[in-house]
Amino acid sequence: VERPRLFALLDESKARVRMLVAPAGYGKTTLAEQWVARDGRRAAWFTARSSSTDVAALALGIAKSATSIVDECDLRLRAHMRALPAPAENVQTLAEILGEDLGPWPAEAWLVIDDYHEIAQEPRAEAFVEALVGVSSVQFLVASRVRPSWVTTKDRLYGEALELTQPM
Repeated sequence: VERPRLFALLDESKARVRMLVAPAGYGKTTLAEQWVARDGRRAAWFTARSSSTDVAALALGIAKSATSIVDECDLRLRAHMRALPAPAENVQTLAEILGEDLGPWPAEAWLVIDDYHEIAQEPRAEAFVEALVGVSSVQFLVASRVRPSWVTTKDRLYGEALELTQPM
């Protein structure tokens, strides 16, 4: 079932971070899939799992997903992680490396993070995503049961982040 009202809300927003926040079963993933498939959009899709609370696994997972849009954007990140004994200790550095390599991200492309609530369980994992949003020009579509902690009321008020919530 397509939801034209929700498509319109997503289309009208200028926010670089758009969020679908609702309990399980509300169709967040389906809406995200339908919306990114419309109007010439492209998407790199990352589905968070319980292992995504590990910052290294999260960073590599997002980077691998993003290679569908920006070829080899994961290479420097992988090399950095192999070179250090505890690469996930500095989430800002990981985000900066990946953010730089996502520089050629096209305007019609979206990085979809599905099941973000898995990431939200770990503050350092959320800090990585927050840093990546901060250092890159990538557009994000987040589907989650909870709002990311780094999205503020100010972000939503000033249109820097759009939140569509229940009832969807």
